Amino acid sequence: MITLNGPEAVEVTDVCLWRQPGRNPTIEESRKIRIAVPAARLRMLDFATNLRPAVPVRIEKTNHSLFAVRMRPEPSVQAGGVLINAAGARG
Repeated sequence: MITLNGPEAVEVTDVCLWRQPGRNPTIEESRKIRIAVPAARLRMLDFATNLRPAVPVRIEKTNHSLFAVRMRPEPSVQAGGVLINAAGARG
């Protein structure tokens, strides 16, 4: 659901149920994604997720990522772009 839609930002909220085919959901995920344009050459992406297990869940190491972003090469770190996480780490 789009909860904010304006010229400087858009915000989308969603609830996803993680389930195997034919089974009850094991996890309910609430997401809030906000994309802001605070300046002509600056884009900010905030992604918040909350996982609520419906049954005991064990998460083990995997080669898959929970979160990934595809982008054009120009804003990537390799091309000189800057990524900053919520803890202020850059790279």
